[in-house]
Amino acid sequence: MDRRIWSPLVDPLAKDFRVVAIDLPGHGESSDLPDTEDYEFAPLAHRLHDTLNHIGVAEPILVGHSIGAVLAGFYAARFPSRAVVNIDQTLDIAGFAGTVQGLEMELRGAGFAPLWQKVRDDFGLEHLSEEGRKLEARVSRPRQEIVLAYWDGLLTVEPEAYQRFSDDNLRAIRAHYTAFHGILPRVDYPEWLAERIPQARCLETGVHCHFPHLAAPEEFCAMIRKVAKAG
Repeated sequence: MDRRIWSPLVDPLAKDFRVVAIDLPGHGESSDLPDTEDYEFAPLAHRLHDTLNHIGVAEPILVGHSIGAVLAGFYAARFPSRAVVNIDQTLDIAGFAGTVQGLEMELRGAGFAPLWQKVRDDFGLEHLSEEGRKLEARVSRPRQEIVLAYWDGLLTVEPEAYQRFSDDNLRAIRAHYTAFHGILPRVDYPEWLAERIPQARCLETGVHCHFPHLAAPEEFCAMIRKVAKAG
């Protein structure tokens, strides 16, 4: 995730917190990693831990959007953390993995760009302000090779096995956990998530938008402050 996507929220939150926004490998100003295996979430969590140690951050409140939320969960399953905030990333991924595997030829070939545009068309960008839409357009320019590196597990592991792998990680999280969605992935998602993370709570803005933190910034910042008190 490109850290610039957080720029409208840094100043409001920096009044109360030390805010550190990080470019994931292959995003923004971060370098690409040499091997596909380097993009697996467990080694990425260790890289993130090394970075946070280097800058003197211990037991962070981890806030991740989309794939960054998956990484936040892997971090919290391995290292002391006050809380995790997952922004609009479903963890019920078996179905998504099956869909991704069905589109593998397009993802790996010339069909990547039009396919990604279809994904982007479903982001609900019309619910963002004009500045929010401009920001998304600047930072949401995924490179095919980076998407394929992060999605390697989705493409190569049987979907139910990948779900079990994810579930094992979720059950290791002891930190306060909040899932903040535009619209919940499914009606019973809070119960589904609580089976894996009993302390998890789910919130939704009620607006279909993959960027609920940008569509409802005041609500998002208020939620972060509550999480900090609870965590």
